[in-house]
Order: sequence, then structure tokens, then C-alpha cells
Amino acid sequence: TTGALGSNGIKTINDYETVIFNDRGSAGFAVIGNSNIRLGFGTSYTNAQTALFIKNDNNVGIGTDSPSYKLSVADSTASGRAIQAVQSSTSGTNWGFQGGAYGSGATKNIGLQVTAEGASTNYAAIFENGSVGIGTTSPNSILQLSSTGPTELLLSDTNAGSNVKNYGIYSDTGKLHIRRL
Repeated sequence: TTGALGSNGIKTINDYETVIFNDRGSAGFAVIGNSNIRLGFGTSYTNAQTALFIKNDNNVGIGTDSPSYKLSVADSTASGRAIQAVQSSTSGTNWGFQGGAYGSGATKNIGLQVTAEGASTNYAAIFENGSVGIGTTSPNSILQLSSTGPTELLLSDTNAGSNVKNYGIYSDTGKLHIRRL
């Protein structure tokens, strides 16, 4: 060990893991194993104290020691946020989040899927103080659909049982159309 009072060190903690540590209170540690890397805070170097977990398949976990995807984030804090992205530049265009699915030749690309379930009230998305544009980056109302061809909004009555009705509202060449499908 090195440092004041032997507080910094490198040691073997079992047959397959080595720890780099600082023993000052609940200071940080890094555990390097034959298949995973763990970074965390504490003095027992356990998975429970691990904040960042890198598996040998290159999956990264924050708040989880078993990431199933390239990045898995878990948070069980009441009223917490698993991910919060903030871009606060005072010039140019600010993007809080941007992602995409670009698999050329894939069967299906899904750019965004949002799910909220299990509570007494669930919101899949909340757009505060803003409008939603589909086919436009500058919507002029709460919801705006834009297209170079005919744009149709489909309304389906899924509570009608076997008597399901679908209604389409669309505009084409400057004319508004409402139809039952």
C-alpha cells in the first residue's frame, strides 16, 4: 500500500479479482476481475456497493450489476429519475436527447419506445410547455401532423367490442376529408 497511513492500495480479494482502493471512509474502489470491472464506493467491494459495472460482453450497468443492454440504468429511489439529460447552452440549438435506429437491412428499426406502467397513474410521455410535431420540427399547435403527401389521423374506438369503428381525418390538396374506414 501507499499513501498516508497505508490508505491507498492494490490487493487480491479472491482467486479472480484484484481491487484498487482507498480506505479513507467510504472512498472509491475499482475491482478488476477475469470477466468484469466494477467501480463503486465502500470498503467491502461488494456488488451492492458497485455504482458502475462493466461486463465482459461490453454491457454497462449503472445501479445494476447485471446489465442486459449496452447501457442499463436502474434506480429504485422514490420520485427519482433513472436518466436526466440537460443541455443548457446559451446559443445554437440545444438537444436534450437524440437517438436513432439506423439498421440498414434490418426487419424493423424503432427509434423510440417509451413505457410507463405499474402505478395508479402512468404517463408514457409528458411534453411540458411545448408542442408535438410529427413530420415537422416546428409545430404551430399542440399537435401538428405534416407530410409532403396526404396526411391522415386515424381514430379507433377500441371499446366497441366487435363493432369497432375507425375514422380517418386527412387533408389532400388543401381539402379536409373525414371518412369512416
